[in-house]
This record gives sequence, structure tokens and C-alpha cells, in this order.
Amino acid sequence: MWEKFFFDIPVYRVSLKEYERDKAKYIEESMYGTPPNIDQQMKAFHEREPSIKQQFENHLIRQGDCMKI
Repeated sequence: MWEKFFFDIPVYRVSLKEYERDKAKYIEESMYGTPPNIDQQMKAFHEREPSIKQQFENHLIRQGDCMKI
């Protein structure tokens, strides 16, 4: 006999604008949320190597965008 189970799964919705703002904040903090001396070095590195910065940003977007429905 098959039994059906129903679970209450909470769904939290935020506006797209708020979601994009939080995502940008998450990316910025993930990339540059380190002590100031390392933070400046990372920013200088990303200025010299914009493709590396883009790759890391894309990774963080793919990692966090799974919550977007």
C-alpha cells in the first residue's frame, strides 16, 4: 500500500531587488571580507587579472543562485 506524506516546507520570498542586493553583498564579502592588508592585495590582484575576478564572481553566483526560484 502506498502512503502519501505531505510536509510543510517554509518558503521565504523576498523581492528581486532585495535578493540581488544581498547577493552582491555576499559576493563582495566573500571576495574582500578579509583583513585590510589582504583585502587591498586582492583588489590590486583583481585589477591586474580581471578574468580571475570574473571567474570567482561566477563561481559565487552559481554557488548562491541555487536559492533563486
